Amino acid sequence: MKISFIKRHYIGFASVLTILAAWKILALYFDSSFIVPHPEDTFLTVLKLIGSKDFLQVAGATVMRGIFGFVISALLGIGFGILAGISPGFNAFINPILVTIRSTPVISLILLALIWFSSGMVPVFIAMLTMFPFICTNVVDGIRSVDKGLIEMAGFYNVGRRKIIT
Repeated sequence: MKISFIKRHYIGFASVLTILAAWKILALYFDSSFIVPHPEDTFLTVLKLIGSKDFLQVAGATVMRGIFGFVISALLGIGFGILAGISPGFNAFINPILVTIRSTPVISLILLALIWFSSGMVPVFIAMLTMFPFICTNVVDGIRSVDKGLIEMAGFYNVGRRKIIT
């Protein structure tokens, strides 16, 4: 059964309202802003934070750290992914490392990063470490899924390696 565009948006809106209602019920049940703050209090606090003079600077620094972590993970993931996609031996070497990183809880990585790095580098390290295995694995899968017949045909027509890759 196909759900129409408008109906799908109503369902999404209803799901957001359900989450807000459950949040409000929990806040009323616990009656402690320390355990579960009321949604309206949280919303007002967010508005105050956005209105503060330091918000843009802090938010910008956080975004830059996330971008920096993504760039590092993309460079490493693509590089290691190409190596692992081309070399079965390197793939056998790096695969257990990728599985270990993916299966390690992020909170434990954050705790280790707080010990190892300055507080400014922790988000970069965590962003890099959480994205790297997925990027690397997808590059390996992409390389391995290329049709060998197409590569053979490209060689038959003297297509350069650079053109084959792009």
